Amino acid sequence: MAGLFTMCSGFLLLFSLTVLCLLFRLNDTGLSFTGYNSSLVLVRKIDLNSSVTSINLEPVWHAGSAPVLDHNRHAPMIIASSLWDVDSVLLWCRPQNTYPFRPRQRRSITSVICSILLLLAGDVHLNPGPVSQSIILNFGYINICSARNKIASIHDLITDFSLDILALSETGLQADMPAAIKDDIAPVGYDVEHVHRPATANRPSGGGLALVLRDNLTVRPHPVSSTLMSCTFELQLLRVTSVLHPLSIVNVYRPPSTSVSAFCDELSETLVALSAATTDRLLLCGDLNCPGVDAVLVSPALADLFDTLSLCQHVNAPTRLNPDHLLDVIVTDPELQVRAVRVDAAGEISDHHLVVASLCIDKGVVRQPVPISYRRIKSIDVDEFERRLRGSSLFFASHHRRRLR
Repeated sequence: MAGLFTMCSGFLLLFSLTVLCLLFRLNDTGLSFTGYNSSLVLVRKIDLNSSVTSINLEPVWHAGSAPVLDHNRHAPMIIASSLWDVDSVLLWCRPQNTYPFRPRQRRSITSVICSILLLLAGDVHLNPGPVSQSIILNFGYINICSARNKIASIHDLITDFSLDILALSETGLQADMPAAIKDDIAPVGYDVEHVHRPATANRPSGGGLALVLRDNLTVRPHPVSSTLMSCTFELQLLRVTSVLHPLSIVNVYRPPSTSVSAFCDELSETLVALSAATTDRLLLCGDLNCPGVDAVLVSPALADLFDTLSLCQHVNAPTRLNPDHLLDVIVTDPELQVRAVRVDAAGEISDHHLVVASLCIDKGVVRQPVPISYRRIKSIDVDEFERRLRGSSLFFASHHRRRLR
């Protein structure tokens, strides 16, 4: 009897505290109970029948009271229309030996308390799930103007700016060079991917693109890189796949001798093909050599191209001086968050300045590896298995029970 009394007292105390918390929470949100009857009924009627379940959530005020909700300050309660169109089959999806969902036809104190606690929690999500983790990748781009004699400067550049990814153009490295020379531009803990300009009689050297990345980033060739051909610019396509949403990096260099209008047409076709092939986040960088009428603008044709494709150009300072021009760009789609974009002289290792930006990337949910142990059935030694089985306690216990019978 004493235990039952203690349980009832605890239940009443919990209910009282919950109601008090709810009242204080309503008071904090701007609802005033001064001069009004505070007994507010939120649920007026619940109509249940075999075909339609309708719930009317309307405030009902007692006689002599006035509404306490200020409609100029508080939004009305709205129930999503999708709640009334749930397929009845879903109500029968349940574990075995259980009943389908059936709304209660009588009042339930337990349900009321649970509902109040959920309202007080304030963090009920419509679609709860694992929370992805975001990381910051420091990205840099520079027209290096030949990397052959600037290996140490490139290493210092990566260290000083804590770069995770560095894109380079005009590396001046040829395909027939030893790997020790080509790969030396990546410091310890980094990898490098090259695209070499084919040597011609007029241009036996020069050009070339490279991407230096941390070795913990998984990089793959883009699926459309082998199908895209360009005549007005050099192109390097790579995908960073070790993040929740893969990142397509488009490294571009346009020689000044090519036509700007033809370049814009080819670049438009390339970007459209990329968007049609994948749903990756897009990052376009490079020396496009398309200055505008102002030192902080690109050419009108290029700006129109970016606006048509809903792309954001983040660099707003000259990247080459004397004369001042904006030649080097970082362009992304709106879904890729870019912060802290700046232009730095970077020790004047080139006649172009370094462009640095921070990329906010969703890394995804970190899942811990689950150890799995198994036995190789095909390579098992049958005789040894039988010997161990006969020598185990299971065999002797089974044999003993059989003799007792």
